[in-house]
Amino acid sequence: MWVLIWLAGPFLLAAVLAFLAGNGWIRTYAVLGVGLLLAFGFVAAVYLGAPPDYQHSQGDEDGRMFLGRWWEPDWITFVAGLGYVSWMVGVGLGAFVRVFVRPAHSREAAP
Repeated sequence: MWVLIWLAGPFLLAAVLAFLAGNGWIRTYAVLGVGLLLAFGFVAAVYLGAPPDYQHSQGDEDGRMFLGRWWEPDWITFVAGLGYVSWMVGVGLGAFVRVFVRPAHSREAAP
């Protein structure tokens, strides 16, 4: 259930943003860039929130010392990558729907 929430959140947000971004590939690429910034921000937030050593990790044996913090960089990078892949699929769907829905909507509004 949690995996569905992790993947559905970025997917839905990206699909809505890509749909609302308007026409043009530059704006679509900008939404992809926002997702990349969010993924890097997620990794940075986890890193900065990690304890400085094992003694302060409350018994987390899965982690390791990396860049001066006790955390799991491989797992966090994997989760951020999955989130970004979900984000890219959402952007693709949002852009696809925008291409096929907006022209039909603008034809109806034309006099």
